Amino acid sequence: MLRATFLGMRSEIETAFNGALPRFFPGLSEDFLGQLPAEERGRPLDAYWRRILDADPAVHGPAARAWHDTERILSEHTPGRTRLDPESLKSNSACPVRHSWKRIISPMTAS
Repeated sequence: MLRATFLGMRSEIETAFNGALPRFFPGLSEDFLGQLPAEERGRPLDAYWRRILDADPAVHGPAARAWHDTERILSEHTPGRTRLDPESLKSNSACPVRHSWKRIISPMTAS
């Protein structure tokens, strides 16, 4: 099921994840960045892009779930939770985010 289509520009995604996220949900921002190795946290959107498209399920699974859950919390008017659940990020079930990202024509790393 398609929940929504986002037709924004990279700058809008950066504002949401690099600006609004730490401002309005500092704990969630910490959780989101905490899924990445320290050396990748300076450019989290690029890091998530690479990880979600990685062929290894151990790499793309947690990244896709972290992105999905974070985006969902950001998109809800009154979110039911404001932190990531570390145990749910380890799930082996399919995550639709990765499949959607594979269809994007131009990578997020392009400006």
